[in-house]
Amino acid sequence: MKTMRTKIALILTIERCANSLAMKINKGLQNIKKEQKKKIMKISIIKQELRMRIKKDINNDDNDSRNIIYCSLHDKIIDSRISKVNTNFIN
Repeated sequence: MKTMRTKIALILTIERCANSLAMKINKGLQNIKKEQKKKIMKISIIKQELRMRIKKDINNDDNDSRNIIYCSLHDKIIDSRISKVNTNFIN
């Protein structure tokens, strides 16, 4: 049978382990939050760039029948849409 000192020592050890585990979990959560913030910042930068490109394309695109939204961060065409329709052939 365990003595009272042994029981107290076990309880203290368990508490220390629990505190250590809780600290590790909190640190992990903080790292996850940092990663989420980085992703959110990246997305907002991309959105901002797209808005600027759309404005630029719309303002400078008087003769073109297509308007292409291009994202230089990923070197991809995000979306292409018809901005104007040529109606010269309709009577």
